[in-house]
Amino acid sequence: MRKEVVSCLLCSYNAESFIDATIFSILHQTYESLEILVWDDGSTDRTLQKLQQWKEKDKRIQIFFDH
Repeated sequence: MRKEVVSCLLCSYNAESFIDATIFSILHQTYESLEILVWDDGSTDRTLQKLQQWKEKDKRIQIFFDH
């Protein structure tokens, strides 16, 4: 039986100081069949770079951005 995928929608803007803890928390839920869809709304800090690092580690993360 296939598990349903849960989509976690996450909006970010200049979230460098807490984006790591947020992504870590979502990825370490007991339900593993999930995806994280992150919309970065033009951050001027290192949020997008951190998101790219997470995406390289976990294929369940998708990043959308408006720059």
